[in-house]
This record gives sequence, structure tokens and C-alpha cells, in this order.
Amino acid sequence: MDNLMDRRMEVKDEKEVAEKEGNKIRAQVDEWLEDVNNLQLRVNPIQEKMVNMKKPIACFLKCSMRCRAGEVEAIREEIKRLLEAGSFPTGMVHPTRRPRAVEHIPVPSIRGQTTASKLLDETMELLYDDEVGRIGIWGLGGIGKTTLVNNLNNELKTTSTQPFSIVIWAKVSKNLDIKHVQTQIARRLLWEPQMGESEQEMAIRLHQRLKNEKFVLILDDLWEEIDLDILGVPRPEEHEGCKIILTSRRMEVCRKMKTDKEVKMNVLNDEETWQLFCQNAGDVVHSEEIKPFAEAIARECCGLPLAINIVGAAMRRQEEDGIEDKVYRSLKLSYDSLEGLLSVGRWCQRVKEGTVKMHDLVRDVAIWISESSEDGCKSLVRSGIKLSEISVQDLSKLNSNSRQRVSFMDNKITRLPDSVIQCSESSSLLLQHNLALEMVPVRFLQGFIALRLLNLGNTRIQSLPPSLLQLGDLRALLLRNCSSLGELPPLGGFSRLQMLNLGGTGIRELPRGLENLCNLKLLDLSDTENLKTIQAGIISRLSCLEDLQLKNSAYHFHFNGEEKRGDTTFEDLRSGDGLFILSITFKSIPRLSSEDVSWIKRLRAFQIFIGQPPLDFHPRITTTNEKIVIIGRVDFPQESIKELWCIAKSLVLDNCRGLNEMVKDLAINIGGCFDGLSSLTITGDNMSLRPTGQWAASCDLLPNLEELIIKDNRGAWLF
Repeated sequence: MDNLMDRRMEVKDEKEVAEKEGNKIRAQVDEWLEDVNNLQLRVNPIQEKMVNMKKPIACFLKCSMRCRAGEVEAIREEIKRLLEAGSFPTGMVHPTRRPRAVEHIPVPSIRGQTTASKLLDETMELLYDDEVGRIGIWGLGGIGKTTLVNNLNNELKTTSTQPFSIVIWAKVSKNLDIKHVQTQIARRLLWEPQMGESEQEMAIRLHQRLKNEKFVLILDDLWEEIDLDILGVPRPEEHEGCKIILTSRRMEVCRKMKTDKEVKMNVLNDEETWQLFCQNAGDVVHSEEIKPFAEAIARECCGLPLAINIVGAAMRRQEEDGIEDKVYRSLKLSYDSLEGLLSVGRWCQRVKEGTVKMHDLVRDVAIWISESSEDGCKSLVRSGIKLSEISVQDLSKLNSNSRQRVSFMDNKITRLPDSVIQCSESSSLLLQHNLALEMVPVRFLQGFIALRLLNLGNTRIQSLPPSLLQLGDLRALLLRNCSSLGELPPLGGFSRLQMLNLGGTGIRELPRGLENLCNLKLLDLSDTENLKTIQAGIISRLSCLEDLQLKNSAYHFHFNGEEKRGDTTFEDLRSGDGLFILSITFKSIPRLSSEDVSWIKRLRAFQIFIGQPPLDFHPRITTTNEKIVIIGRVDFPQESIKELWCIAKSLVLDNCRGLNEMVKDLAINIGGCFDGLSSLTITGDNMSLRPTGQWAASCDLLPNLEELIIKDNRGAWLF
């Protein structure tokens, strides 16, 4: 039995090694191990009784009496049988199944396209270049990167002398899942991952298998760097004969993957666009009635092969009527993945000012989908078409009660209908950038009872109607750059409001009831030139506030004892534990305590303006790690800025006097270094920074400085 146990251990070790190499174990191996385990269960009781007996002879006699001779003999014979079977004369693993070196991928050939053919030939040459191990193919989405690598695969299929033992492809996508990519590679090698196998264990097995292969690995649609070691793929520079091809939308990804050569995918020219379009659309495009429309649609595809293929195929055998519906419906499948951005449940995510540019065709498809949605979530989009008023036809569509989103933004609307619009299902109403709009009639908003988002920014409205107060479900009220708006009605009833943008308005004080907005996350008061007072206790009572913007506001923060009676102070801000983005102004350099410094450092991003900084400098925080201090027209060295050097990542000194004395003081009298500062900008006229031997510091004050800008007021570089 001891011999059998030794053999069992050997079989287990051999099995583990074979499995790591990707081999499939024969069923009789597992059956043999199970038989050995069952036999051990029969033998163990006998052995235990023998160990417990003091006299070996007595043990033998008593065991013989308790166990029938036939049973003992059966056990001995089973041991002999298992020892013989455990040699596995036919082997422990199945004969290795070799996958075909290249699997043909059904995809249209690009050999007829001049540009694409040149790129294909260029990539093939790189594939056979011994000096190139990693190849990056990059360019816009829809440009044909996947089609190129699929054609490359098929070209290898027809090669008479195959230099690679296998071509492996894996689709990666934006949400990188290492295990999923490993599984694709494993299945191409004809073996399945084991139940509960970790990424690391799978990487070991893949590496042991691939190190003996001359392979091409195609990683398609890579959005971020992927570690080949974690994946289990041998590095080309360490494993002769293997190649890595990756496709990505960004050149940056190729560089992070350390590609040896990059192939940029460009759009098709006009001739190639029309040729490919006709190939997909067929004879219908040559019809005298259809051709002008077909040419216009082909131009709208802007040289993107994916759009050309889909739109062209949609036109095939279609007459003029219904082409728009057919074409757009074909593109809807690709657009569906973006619909979550329009979901009512996600509208309230924190957003920033700005625009997103998209191709005209994509925008047209998006509007068509939103207006013809079959799930009842229809929209009405009339933006950017120079409307001066809302038409009777659009009014009838609004009154259909099925429009969840309504947009009349970026028009020339001068007045809104003075009537009740029955749009009880609408969650968003966009009226921004109608520069001539001066008022919102009371009755206009009365029908929008479910409104969650109202945007009236960049209009000339002077007041808001009382009917606004009926919108109890409002989550975002955006009034950016309504410069004629001097005051707001009480907002205490908007308990669900999360975003309030009053930036650039003419308000002189905060609206009454603001302190009751218990769910407010973003409060934008930037560029409020008339706002000179903020009542104490209002900001500190906004328990959910995350983002407070007061850049270029007339209200300047003070510390306790410095403020006007009843105004809020800088100390009030510290009570907001949830605040992580802040933009405020001080009249003079604040004397920060260690507690102040600690609290400011905790913020994810901040802009601190001191003195009279330039109004056009850093209009708004755009990233979640921006930490900027901007000081304008302050005299040094009367004011110490030691603490500001400690908290800032970027420091701007604009037209400040006494810089020599200030820098000398920092270099000689202040110990330690300002290792957080990565950018320093100094601007102004008649500056003279003259370092002398007396400036010597005990250490490098700015060890992590990446950017140093010194300019005069005309923008001229001073070094």
C-alpha cells in the first residue's frame, strides 16, 4: 500500500504539470485516482487497529480473525492491479490537438481599395520584419482597423510558406477583462479554462504553452495598456518568432504598449468612398432620381468605412421614399450603446459647461432615434435651426404628452407661448442660448409638472415665473450667464435640487431658502459681479454640497474676525465634509493655519484666487485633480506665501512686486521643500530675478517642478 501511495503522488504531480501545459487528461487517470482513494478507505481501518495493538503477532492474529481471508486477499489483488494500471502505458494525456495555423475570417476584401491595400501591404511587410515585434494600428472608430487585421489574417491564410504556427485574435473592448481575453486565447489553442482558475494560474498555463509556439497575437480594440505578463503572453523581445498586433483609437495606447511600428488608419478619399458605397448599395444608386441623394448620403459618411458599409447596405434595393427611415434604423443598433447617456435615471450626474462635437450623420441619427423611439421615451429636438418662435406643429407635438425630453436650445427664439403646454411626461427642457429671449410666461411651465432639468442659460430673462415653484421634482436649474436676472424666487421648496448654476447672473444676494436644499451637490456662483454678501450659515448648512464655484465673484472670503458682520467666512467651509471641489477668492494672502492647510489638501481640486488675478485665467476647474493658486498684484515680502507653496500643484504670480525678496526668503529662511508644486508661472513687467550666491538653499526647493513659465504682459518669454 505504501508503494501505491507513492505512485499516487507521482501521478498527481504529472497530471498538474500536463494541465498547466494545456494538455487534456485522459478519463482513466481520474478514475484510477478515485479507485486508489476508495481502496485507501478500506485499508485505513485495518492499519489503525494494527498500530493500536501492543504486540505485532497478536495484532496479526486478531486482524485475521476479524477480517475474512477472502477480503484480505481481495485488497492485495486490488493493490497489485492498481500498481500495474498506474503505469498508464497509453499515456496520461490525449494526443495533442493542433489548431489550424490560420482560421479564415469571413470579411469583405479590401484589395480593391487603393488606400486600404497600401496599408495592408505595409502591415504585411512589418509582420515579416525580424526587427519588429509589436505593431500598432490606430485611428478613429469606424475607420476600418478591425477590417484591416481580418484581411491581414486572411492574407496569411493564403501564404504558401507559413512562418507562424498559429494566429490568435482576441477582442478587448473598453471595459478590459483580463480573464475574458485569456479565455479567448485559450480557446484558440483548443483548451478550456479550469473551474475557479485564477488569472495568475491561467497566465502561467498560457505562457508555458505559447513559449513553444511561433505565433501572431491580434489584440483588437485596445483602449488602455495591457500587461502581457499578467495576460500570460511571452514578450516579443524575449521570444523569437512571435508578433503582437494591436488596434486602438489612440496613438497613446500604442506608445504605452511599446510598439515598434505604428500604422495610422485614415478616412477614404471621395473616389474610394463612392466606390465602396456603390459596392454596398448596388444598382439603385445609379438611378437618375436616387443618385443625387445617394451622393449626398455618401458624403455624409465622411470617408468612414463602417458608416459607408451600413448606410450603403441599407439603401440596397430601396426607393427614395423611406430611405431615411431605413438608413437610420440600420445605424440605430450601433447607437444603442450610447442611449444610457440619455437615460432619465442618469441625467443628474455631475456635468460641466462645454460642448461635444460629433459627426453630422451621428447627430442626425441620434435625433431620429430620440424622436421615433418605440419605447415611449420620445424627444422633441429643435436645436440650432434658427427658430424665432415655437411653431403650431411643434406645439401639437408637445401637447401629445409623450415627449420626455424637449430641446429648443441655440435658436433665435424671442418669445415663448403664453399657454399651458401639456407635457406632463417631460423630464428635461432645454432653452439655453436663445439670446433674445427676455421672459418666460407663467402658463408656459404649468404643464411641465414632472420636469427634472431646466436650462435657461445665456438668455436675457429678467425674472422667473411663479409657476417655477410648482416643479417640485426639479433636480437641476441652470441659469448660466443670465446677466439680466437680478433675483430669484424662494427656492426652499426644491428639496430634490442637486445642481444650481447661477454663474454670470446679476444676483446681489443668494435666493431665500437656499439653505434648505438638503440634496444640493453643485452650486455655481462664479462671475457674479454683483454678489457682495453671503449670509453666514447658508453654505455650511448645505450638507451634501460637493462643488462650490465662486471664481470672479464680487464676494471675497475672510477669516473669523475679518469679515463683515453676518457674512460667511472661510472657516464655515470647513464644516462641509463632503466638499471636494472649490473655487474662491481672497482680497489678500490668507494666513492659513495647519488645520486650514490640512483641509485644503484634502480637496480633490481647488482654485484659490488672491488679490486681483487676471479675469481670463483658468475659467473653470476642468479636472478632478487641479490644485491652483493664482495671485495678482500683491506686494512681497510683506505677505508670506509659504503655505500656498505647500498646497498648490500650480502657482501663478501675476504682476506681483518684490519677487526677489520673496524667493530669497524661501530659499534661505524656510526649511524643507515644496515637493507638491509641478507648475510655476510668473508674469509682469519690469521683473528682475537676479539669483546670487546668497540664494543658496539647503535642499532642492522644487524637486518635482515640470513647468516654469516667465513672461511679460505682452506674452514675450523672458528666457
